[in-house]
Amino acid sequence: RLREWRNELTLWRSAVRVDPGWGLLWNNVGLIRLEGGDKFSAARMFESALEHDPLFKEASLNLGIMYFQSGMYDAAERYYTDALELDMGYEKAAVYLAQLWDKTGRHKRAVSFLEQYVSSRPAPGALYLLGGFAENDGNPEAAARWYRLSVKNGPNYSLPRLALGRLLVIAGKRDEAGTHLRRFL
Repeated sequence: RLREWRNELTLWRSAVRVDPGWGLLWNNVGLIRLEGGDKFSAARMFESALEHDPLFKEASLNLGIMYFQSGMYDAAERYYTDALELDMGYEKAAVYLAQLWDKTGRHKRAVSFLEQYVSSRPAPGALYLLGGFAENDGNPEAAARWYRLSVKNGPNYSLPRLALGRLLVIAGKRDEAGTHLRRFL
């Protein structure tokens, strides 16, 4: 059995042989394949995960990520949407879908979707992305508001602290900026 433990891939492949019906195992092999750059094999593993567990939202998300990285945006959108349909509270899927829409020229749709999303669940990653969108739109006041909400709802999430601190320095509010930046460090 030591051969099975020599690396992550052999360990997960061994686990798949023992219990081929568990979607999580197929998904984990897919993640390792994706990290290694083998997108074709990764896609097969994620699809196998969904065949064994059609409700496995992480496999849908990972297929979306793989297709996004391959420039296949329609397929990515389908799998991000599938993951959200499985769990509307799945923040990662909401954030990835909004980023895809923004990248493909549907910025207003991305912002509108995230604003609606956070109105019922103040998810720190979605709030942070809204801050980034507002900042890119040239609205630092709105960006600061979104970053503050992200910090409030995810106090251990450091990226909004850094972004908020940077905006506050630019606005000349160094004391408040220092508070957020010290917590970041």
